[in-house]
Parts: sequence; structure tokens; C-alpha cells
Amino acid sequence: MSGRLSLKIIELEGYKFGKWRVLREVDTRNFNRMWLCRCECDVEKVVSQGNLLAAKSRGCMQCRNKEKEICCR
Repeated sequence: MSGRLSLKIIELEGYKFGKWRVLREVDTRNFNRMWLCRCECDVEKVVSQGNLLAAKSRGCMQCRNKEKEICCR
């Protein structure tokens, strides 16, 4: 296997990452798969697989702002 690039296909549909629930794959951009996700507050957004797996996106901005209000009081 030396010298060969192995691209592992990961199916994320139905998985949960933070507040995101992955609904379906919608696109691929620059070898990065894009997924339609729904936040716990019902906001839907397209999120990259890289951001989901690296926990860089854990929920929508509305929920993040609510968390900041709670923790910063």
C-alpha cells in the first residue's frame, strides 16, 4: 500500500455531531463532501464533512449565541 492514497467513504447520514443531525449528502467540493444537517432548533444548513468530523461546527449560530448568553452572564 505504500505510495497509494486510500479514500475511505464514510456515510454520515443519521449521525449526530454536537447539535447537528446529518440528513443527507448534497455535494462534493474540492474532495470535501457536503452534508445537509438539521440543528436541534430545526435550522438546516449545509456543513462540510471535515468540519463535522473535526468538531469545528457543532450547531447553528442561533444556538451558539444562546450558549454564549448563558455562560457569560
